[in-house]
Amino acid sequence: ETRTFRLMMILLVVQVGVLIASLIL
Repeated sequence: ETRTFRLMMILLVVQVGVLIASLIL
């Protein structure tokens, strides 16, 4: 489903953002 795929992409982006933030901080 498109909605499920979109949700997975959003979660992936959030996880990457948190990882980068943790590396910077």
